Amino acid sequence: MFPAFQTQPIELNPGLVAIIGPKGSGKSALADLISYAGEAYPVGDKTTFLHRAKDYVQGLHIELLWADNKVSGATVGEDRKDQKLVRYLSQSFVERLCSEDYGGAHLTKEIEGVIFGHLDPTDTLNASSFADLRELRTRDTARERISISAKIKSLIAEDEKLRQSIKTLPEKKKRIEELDKEQKGLEKQLPVARTESEAQAQLKVADLRGQLLRLQTVVGAHKQNLLHIEQLENSLARFKAEFDEFRSDFLASVQSVGIAPGIVDLELTVKGEAAIADKKAQTRVLIDMKEGRTAGATEPTIAGITDEITKTESAVVADQARKTQTQQLQKRIASILQEIHRLQNEIIELEGPTTKRLTALRAERLGAYEASFKSWQKEQKILAELYKPVQGKLSAGDREEQQLDFYIKWDVNLDGWLDRGNSLFDARKVHPFGGPLIMRESVEKHLLPGWTSGDPERVRLGMDAFLQEIKDRNVESFLRGSVSHKMLLEWVFDDSQIQLNYGLRYNGTELEKLSPGTKGIVLLILYLAMDIDDSRPLVVDQPEENLDSESVYSLLSRYFRSAKQRRQVIVITHNPNLVVNTDAEQVIVATADRQQGAFPNFSYQSGSLENPSIRSRVCSILEGGEKAFLQRERRYALTHHV
Repeated sequence: MFPAFQTQPIELNPGLVAIIGPKGSGKSALADLISYAGEAYPVGDKTTFLHRAKDYVQGLHIELLWADNKVSGATVGEDRKDQKLVRYLSQSFVERLCSEDYGGAHLTKEIEGVIFGHLDPTDTLNASSFADLRELRTRDTARERISISAKIKSLIAEDEKLRQSIKTLPEKKKRIEELDKEQKGLEKQLPVARTESEAQAQLKVADLRGQLLRLQTVVGAHKQNLLHIEQLENSLARFKAEFDEFRSDFLASVQSVGIAPGIVDLELTVKGEAAIADKKAQTRVLIDMKEGRTAGATEPTIAGITDEITKTESAVVADQARKTQTQQLQKRIASILQEIHRLQNEIIELEGPTTKRLTALRAERLGAYEASFKSWQKEQKILAELYKPVQGKLSAGDREEQQLDFYIKWDVNLDGWLDRGNSLFDARKVHPFGGPLIMRESVEKHLLPGWTSGDPERVRLGMDAFLQEIKDRNVESFLRGSVSHKMLLEWVFDDSQIQLNYGLRYNGTELEKLSPGTKGIVLLILYLAMDIDDSRPLVVDQPEENLDSESVYSLLSRYFRSAKQRRQVIVITHNPNLVVNTDAEQVIVATADRQQGAFPNFSYQSGSLENPSIRSRVCSILEGGEKAFLQRERRYALTHHV
């Protein structure tokens, strides 16, 4: 049914199996078939043979017979279990990991797999992957940072509210001046009393209105206090509800670790809660008494003073027009005095406690930002503990392994963070820093050293300096109309651009800065030397890509010879060093019979290097034939010293 492939079994030796052949002879096809039946085929890789030949191989069934006589198989196009019975490093996978512009996500995942494999099984916390384990180990620090972030946002919101209040100071002071001027003008307009009794009545009414003003101010303060008491009750009610929710979650977690219900419990005790209710009731009684709602009041009340003002004004003998004019002027003067008194109290509050609180919360916000990085430091220690076993293995390995080391790195998406910041500014105005590049220089000077080191003290000092520069440059005046100072601060204090990861260095150079060839060396060291606990067959398609011949000879050959002692290694290669110098136990020669307009027929001949026919094919395919090999040897004119 599938003439492209032989129908007879292909026996694979233990140890190292080398698959060679001309380009297009079916080497990678055989590797794909092994990986497909071994549940390790990279389904999303469009460069593989099976993907490119999908129209010809649908329904093809492949089986693997294992040394213990178990059989695993798969049919192309049908659902697979993805059990990964073999480890497959396809050519495109290796090339992608080692490319110059590769970001490193896949390689990081592979490194995580190696780290996870070196952990003591009891230290994996029954997690199925390194990512799951990292999430388990860092869950508390992640929650801590979420809480800190919420606190910073709350402080920013409070900052915005206080800033807006303080901005009203000039307006309030100007309003007092206007009211004072109006009061003096109204006092000049008061009609002159025509009789002594009328003059006394005017003085009495003015005094009564003053008393009324003071009493109304007192009642207003009591009502404000009543509001605060009610807010306290609401706050306490919310806290109780949150406590009940926390208690429920906490007790569920306690039971999940094997502690029987009822042994551990949480109780919330609010000492003196009744005093809040008593104070609320007392304040309401006091308000009612001051307003004159309570019978038998012995002290002046708002209702009583209002009645006395009405009676006093009615007792004055004067024409109705003058009486009405006097009442209106006196009422307005009393209203002005009340407003001036209120504004003066507000100014005292803003210039005193409000300004003091604004200074305090800015320091508190900076402290919370520093605390966030202390939480990051806790996570840094956790990550260091996770890769410590691998680092110990590297230190005890050969020279190349000793040149590998892990390190914690603070990845910062500075470009993204700066883009968000620049988008806040009005493009029609001059940039507050004189230009995006100058702002970048300021950030790199003040913030980046702390962000990339994770040092909380450097973070705090750097942020303090950057905030001062924002203030000195009056950045707020350059914001777009729809952007508030609150939004500016939320951008500044955002830390979503920072991520804590681990990196790999080879001979002191970060992985990202290595050449593609050196990246290939690192990758293969991980699989051939470090991944010693993985006994699954390893299928590698052309590992010599991007590597020089010296590295293949001196490095890969040695690692392949070591790896084949503990696992079966199947390597597709064009390099003779990976066949001859690794002492391959078996060589499979792939051949393609191509006919015009038809799909090629693949066939495979296998044997050991001791087999003259196989040795001849190896020389022909990998060396260009005996004649070419001897001619190159003469040109090199190598001299052997004894």
